[in-house]
Amino acid sequence: MEEEKAIVKYKAKDGQEISLGFKIVRDYLVQGDREKVTPQELMFFMGMCKSRGLNPFKKDAYLIKYGVDPAAIVVSIDYFRARARAQADCKGWKAGVIIKKNESYVNREGSVVYEGEKLIGGWFEAKPAGWDQPRFHSVNLKGYIKRTKEGHITRFWSEENQPSQIMKVAESQGLRMVWPDEFQELYSEEEIEARRQLPEDVMAAAADKARQEAIEKFKASIPKPFIFEHPSLQEFLSTVAQANRCSIDDVMIEASGQPEDFWKGYEEWLKENQEKNQTPEAGPPTQEPKPTKENQSPEGGPPPFSNHAQADAEIAKKDTESEKKNGKKGKARSTPAKQMIICARKFSGKQVAAIFCASRSCPDKECEHWGEKERTPGEEG
Repeated sequence: MEEEKAIVKYKAKDGQEISLGFKIVRDYLVQGDREKVTPQELMFFMGMCKSRGLNPFKKDAYLIKYGVDPAAIVVSIDYFRARARAQADCKGWKAGVIIKKNESYVNREGSVVYEGEKLIGGWFEAKPAGWDQPRFHSVNLKGYIKRTKEGHITRFWSEENQPSQIMKVAESQGLRMVWPDEFQELYSEEEIEARRQLPEDVMAAAADKARQEAIEKFKASIPKPFIFEHPSLQEFLSTVAQANRCSIDDVMIEASGQPEDFWKGYEEWLKENQEKNQTPEAGPPTQEPKPTKENQSPEGGPPPFSNHAQADAEIAKKDTESEKKNGKKGKARSTPAKQMIICARKFSGKQVAAIFCASRSCPDKECEHWGEKERTPGEEG
């Protein structure tokens, strides 16, 4: 629905003709993050104002929106009081503060707290016509005081404001309990102010969410069959973090924006370490298959070969031994085309001839290179 066409017209209960549209509400009747109010929330607000006869231009009602929290329709305490007095069964009500004085608790009407007394909360009481018992409601001050991230009480809930604010909370909630048809889905500013997130809290929550999403994006960029938990990757992340005097999370967040550069740097670092250490453990971040009868020979498999000639010679040697043992000549073995790869599984980090990967000489049948394109032994590809 286009904003200029989303118009609601009605007569408010004070007799004024009201015309509301998306743009009018968003520009003049929203407190907080007005650009984040959704069309659905705007339409609900306009519909609520029309059905209740509210005049938002007299502050009968307005919208509050902070961060990703749903928008709340806020009405003034004066509107609550005016509409409550208009109810046919209304015989009045009382509201005040709960104080602690000389180790005893007192429900005092109004919002005065004297020196030496401690404010505990607020209360409300009403008995509409036809009710046998009055409706009593009380609220605890501690549950409504809002603090900043540094732990300071907000100005709205400053000590001098607390008595009147907590009394209004109890009063608006009590009126909504007694006349729910009139006040459901409507909240006083004091109620909303107590439960809303402060702008700095919203920003902090959004920042934390963005950081977590970046970390997950980094993990998703890890090419298969690599895994995040491999010691070599953790070592590389730690090395980069120390060099830049930041956390590992910071490294992953930065890398999420340039994954190709990160993985290129990781491969270069990995090769340098392999040349220094020449240990299988320095390989890419992958999990080795668990040894089984199917994928591991009794001897644990021969070492990988750095060229095709060595691989062909070993394969021929194993064939000859097999022929002598079995007393019959087997079929000529075929092996994969000429290719050099870095083994990511059984011989982690070693550069090997691809023909080795597809032959019976390699025990790892689950490897993606096992059984690749074939060639005849001795062939150069």
